[in-house]
Amino acid sequence: MSGVILHWNGKKWASASPVSGVGRIASLVSDGSKGLWAVADGTRLLRYRAGHWSLAALPQRTGYKTQINALAQVKGATSVWGVGTLTAPVGGDDIDKADVIVKYGR
Repeated sequence: MSGVILHWNGKKWASASPVSGVGRIASLVSDGSKGLWAVADGTRLLRYRAGHWSLAALPQRTGYKTQINALAQVKGATSVWGVGTLTAPVGGDDIDKADVIVKYGR
């Protein structure tokens, strides 16, 4: 099941669906410059700017999976911050896990 993003233009709702292949969208925040950032499936970032959606890759560490849980935009800035985790299998049922903070923009 996939969701839909709707945009209110002042008169009616219109679909503003992101790029294909995106399932769950979470943590939608302003980019401070008339655009938006969102977390896509926990593993990618989406950016909405000038009427178009694009995907932004998350930084990756070899052997680890980066997952972003929440985004925040600092008032007066055009950057967005994300917090989440890095996880990797160690062996058997054990995993190695660390917190991660990412920043996009200026």
